[in-house]
Amino acid sequence: MTVLTCAITGKSITLLKEIANSGEAKVWRTNQNGYLAKIYHSSTPERVQKLAVMIANPPTEPNSHLHHVSFAWPKSALKNGQGDCVGFLMPEIKDGKELLDVYNPRRRQALKLQIDWRFLHTTALNIVSIIEALHAAGYVLGDIKPQNILVNNRALPSIIDTDSFQVKNPKNGKVYHCLVGSEGYTPPELIGKDFDRIEQTEVHDRFRLGVIIYQLLFGGNNPFHGEWTGAGETPDINELICQGLWVNGSTNLIAAVARTIPLEIVHPEVQQCFLRCFNDGHKNPNFRPTARKWLEALKVGNDRLTICGRVDNHYYSRTYGKCYWCDRSTNLGIDIFPGVVKAKPSVVVESTIFAATNTLELVKQEGKIITVVGKVVITRHLSSANIFFINFGNVSSLVNGYSPFAIVIFSEGLKNLSNSRSLTITQLSNWVGSYIKITGTLEIHQKSSCNTPQIILKDSNQISLISQVEANNLIAGNTNTNTSATVKQTQSQVTQPAVSKPKNQPVITPSTPTTISSSVQPTQSKVYQPAVSTPQTMPGITQKPKTTASSFTFGWGLPVYIIVAVLFAFAIGVSSGSFAAFLWMLMLLTIIFILMAKKLIANKHF
Repeated sequence: MTVLTCAITGKSITLLKEIANSGEAKVWRTNQNGYLAKIYHSSTPERVQKLAVMIANPPTEPNSHLHHVSFAWPKSALKNGQGDCVGFLMPEIKDGKELLDVYNPRRRQALKLQIDWRFLHTTALNIVSIIEALHAAGYVLGDIKPQNILVNNRALPSIIDTDSFQVKNPKNGKVYHCLVGSEGYTPPELIGKDFDRIEQTEVHDRFRLGVIIYQLLFGGNNPFHGEWTGAGETPDINELICQGLWVNGSTNLIAAVARTIPLEIVHPEVQQCFLRCFNDGHKNPNFRPTARKWLEALKVGNDRLTICGRVDNHYYSRTYGKCYWCDRSTNLGIDIFPGVVKAKPSVVVESTIFAATNTLELVKQEGKIITVVGKVVITRHLSSANIFFINFGNVSSLVNGYSPFAIVIFSEGLKNLSNSRSLTITQLSNWVGSYIKITGTLEIHQKSSCNTPQIILKDSNQISLISQVEANNLIAGNTNTNTSATVKQTQSQVTQPAVSKPKNQPVITPSTPTTISSSVQPTQSKVYQPAVSTPQTMPGITQKPKTTASSFTFGWGLPVYIIVAVLFAFAIGVSSGSFAAFLWMLMLLTIIFILMAKKLIANKHF
């Protein structure tokens, strides 16, 4: 059993078991928990100097907050009994799978890895963040390949074989070259060159990074693989790279085949990064996207992913508009992300929809099954208790003593999400900025400082990612339900129009119009008032009741007029001395008075 000495601490390091053997060194398990030893077959002065520079200038760990080791960086030189440096001590990367096992569908199936497209997006994002940290520290990886990247079940990668990096001494500028490269990942300007004499830059790493990201997002395919349509035999991959011939290149010499996954399935910003890397960057390497540019594009692309409504393991970009993996499975009979086809629910439980931002209305729903829609503002994982929180507002922003709505996922719920939808803590953390719909029983979590309306997620079917448009439509479709109560009143019950305070504020986006009655205008504070019905009878005008002809009675008016007519006709007859004149006059006056009486009756003066 070999015993070495740690150059920094002076402690004895015992080599327990050999776990790997390469052309230049062996890797051993040691008596120091969490640390491995890499012992060179032949330790040269150049290697010893290079190790000293790396140990003195470690890069910043980008994932320290996640208690994750992103690179197996040399921690200390190891010396033998004669005091010679024979290797170094480095942290052990536990539970990691080679990147090839993660992005290759057949390898995934053989290892029974439940991985979806969102997991691969997140892995790409995290690889880019690590490489950006290395570039910021002045290192060039040189030999980026799948075998040198390990990924755990949280989509967190770790880079190994770090002592092969190109290292530059910040004190004297001496460069320790990266002596190796891998076919299919070497940029065209370095193919055929002598690596031990070339000082590489991060521009060369940009090409390698583009190939790795492409393989992650496009089913493990290399961008330079396709059907050769030119004359003669298909050139080898190095020749294709030198000529810039890839499936989305400016020429059609490399054509897509039936199984080729189209570039359009990723977000447009990610598409542009690939085009700049392999088209523009072939002509001018400086045009290749930096690690920072990739990081920005992948963040946008990751945020735009949504889950398929049919298969629980399918994710697709909202910019593509539909599930590409379902279409591919139908057309080719191949599903590289196999999952469970969701069954249609036998019972539909209707629930009222509320905006996550409407705290005061939510607290009134305590104990009820409701649906809440809103935009995720903060996520937090309490690792000590394995509880995950999804908050829809700043937890310190209180409304009448209530903090914003939250979703709480205990360990059982997290396990359910992992088993049924392969959702990891990292993926849930990336939901910030996404829109969510959740259905469940509203509870009020009481604390000394504030109370929080919340829904506890137990079943993965309770929650779904939705688009902003869908969120706005869901809220708009329930405006009447959430903003006013239905009150039925008769006309006799309505006296003075009463204006009640609205129960809901405008949600999701302040500019979203709310449907209200056209007779009611919003106040200056832009709080929409509920519509109020008013009686049809105008106030202040008294109207007489209508009386029909059948109910009309003559009274004493008509007999008086007849008596007057007889007396007048008698006087005419006496004065003329003729009885016949009397009768004629009587008849004429009677007819006149009868006509006058009818007119008076029609005008309701009797």
